[in-house]
Amino acid sequence: MSNKIAVPPALSFFNLPETWKETNDPCPAEQRLESVVPHRLMKQKKVQALQETQTAVPRFLTAALGYHAPSLSHPVFPTLYPTLPEHRVYSNAVRVPVTSLVNEEVDISQIAAGADAVELVLDGRNTQCRSTIASGTLSRFVAEVRHFHAVPVIYHVHLGDMKPTTGWKSYFDLLYQGLRSVPEYLTVDLDAPDTEIRMLALRSGRTKIIGHQDNTTARIDYWQSQEPLRQYKRAAVLGCDVVRLVKPCDITADNFSCMALVNNINTMPNCIPIIAYNTGDRGCLSILCNLILTPVHHTPKHQPQSDSNIHSLQTDMTISERWSTLFKLHVLDPLHFLVVGASVKHSLSPAMHNTAFQALGMPHIYGIHETNSLDNVRALFADPNFGGASVSLPFKPRISSLVRKLSPAAKLIGGSNTILPIRRLPDHNNPSDPRERSQRHRAGPVEMLYADNTDWMGICACMSRSISPANSVNPETAALVIGAGGMARAAVYCLMRLGVPNIAILNRTVSHAESLASHFEQVFGDFLNENNNYSPNNQVDELRIKVLNSTSTPWPENFDQPSIVICAIKAYDHRNPTTLPFKIPHSWMKSPTGGVVVEIAYHTPETPLMRQMREETHRGWTVVDPIEVFFEQACAQWELLTGSRAPRKAMWEACLDEYTSKMKNNDYGSMPL
Repeated sequence: MSNKIAVPPALSFFNLPETWKETNDPCPAEQRLESVVPHRLMKQKKVQALQETQTAVPRFLTAALGYHAPSLSHPVFPTLYPTLPEHRVYSNAVRVPVTSLVNEEVDISQIAAGADAVELVLDGRNTQCRSTIASGTLSRFVAEVRHFHAVPVIYHVHLGDMKPTTGWKSYFDLLYQGLRSVPEYLTVDLDAPDTEIRMLALRSGRTKIIGHQDNTTARIDYWQSQEPLRQYKRAAVLGCDVVRLVKPCDITADNFSCMALVNNINTMPNCIPIIAYNTGDRGCLSILCNLILTPVHHTPKHQPQSDSNIHSLQTDMTISERWSTLFKLHVLDPLHFLVVGASVKHSLSPAMHNTAFQALGMPHIYGIHETNSLDNVRALFADPNFGGASVSLPFKPRISSLVRKLSPAAKLIGGSNTILPIRRLPDHNNPSDPRERSQRHRAGPVEMLYADNTDWMGICACMSRSISPANSVNPETAALVIGAGGMARAAVYCLMRLGVPNIAILNRTVSHAESLASHFEQVFGDFLNENNNYSPNNQVDELRIKVLNSTSTPWPENFDQPSIVICAIKAYDHRNPTTLPFKIPHSWMKSPTGGVVVEIAYHTPETPLMRQMREETHRGWTVVDPIEVFFEQACAQWELLTGSRAPRKAMWEACLDEYTSKMKNNDYGSMPL
């Protein structure tokens, strides 16, 4: 709203302490991999603790003041559309009572797989909750949600039937104290006086206000009366950004009356988002079919007792149970996903994607289709039950001939690895964005195809969390890219998005490196126009690309020593002399603060570059394991394909277990180099 005060009167940032041990205990899946390919999973460095703080502060300032954080400094990519969960159909908000966190009944790090938001529920009648705010513990919980899950936080003070009788001051004191942590959303009880609600909305800064009405004593025909519409309009006039109306369910028909009201409001011009549902056992259908920020239950260590008296806050439905039920009721359709390419029979993608589907209760199937024929691929993509595809060689540069729309990244990179079908659905107009979640999980004739690229996202995620504060990107930062294929293109684009202005390219076929350099010099103007929408404060004003003829070529005199190295040779073949392993010349490794090396070749147990850099860690170099890059791009891809947050923990374990099995069986046919 234009009349909002830019920032609340006071802010509270909680800097989470980072612990580091010389030997961090790996998870069981990591232990199994290390037993097969020793030295592959590099230990975390002390500097990564500082990196967490370095990225957490800009994130907080972004939420509070609207500043632009460094490009992609945390694991949130432009993969979900709409970006705001209150506009994303079937979005879920995991509700967590604050007392269950205080009493350690719930572990924040273990909740919210697949969630669009986390709602921290404070019992306004509980003195323990009040002391939680005063002690700063609430700020810690908000920081932990952002640290572990990078999803929006909803701050809700629950009053239940005990509405204030002697004034609302203590209630609004709790709300203003909550605003200090800059939650993305904050609820306000619509029974409160108009002046107090209006002032809260004006002082909320960038926090969105959800006007909340818990109609515990509403009449039986509440949804059919004019009362809910009156409350909705009043909330909008008072400055609320979202409205949430809740009522105990008297009869099953209440669910249909509730859904009819929502449909009516959503057809109104200039309407603000509405959340409406019934509570109680009979209200499950309205909760299930609620479109945005639907309340779902977390999975506690044990059933908490402290907030069991808050009946209207409880929902027995988890995220996976909600998705599963939507498919069982045929609201959504099970689809087929696949990876296509000439040599994909040993792909790790099916294990990861199918595990993610199972974790969130989605009955989709992800398979493998090995082919060299583009016509064959075209037929697969025309299937009414086609849900999307991962694209491997040789189709990455050729797939654009089948698609009608390319993402800005795919267009600038000149290659795609993700295909989404776009359908003309009878209940939906053409989407404003091909990634629209309402297009996902729906079968039907495929009208056109949309292509995107997540390779750059995988590289960027790994680099962002591995670059030390001493090597933060600045106008003098230089990077080295080895290779000139599709992954090298993604690497250069990633560096440009991070704001790296000086890039050197090395490839055995020099003409291919020159072609790559020429490509990005030609599209740089388009990149500037596009990138300004993402990170205007991290803009590259000038791109300087140098081609190195060989490893004996001196490092460019006008470049600083590289602090970023990306080896974009996807696989080494000991039978092919043109793919002989690469080592960085020592004359190119004189960065006084070390740097980060990203290796892409996960098919090889340990490349000479990985071995070389492992031995150079004492000089400040951090090595990103190639399986991490693959994992990150797969998570971004899964989010594009489903429109939902990836269940990263489940996908990581599935990735490592499948990878361990294939390395143990030598499925990739690689030999130590």
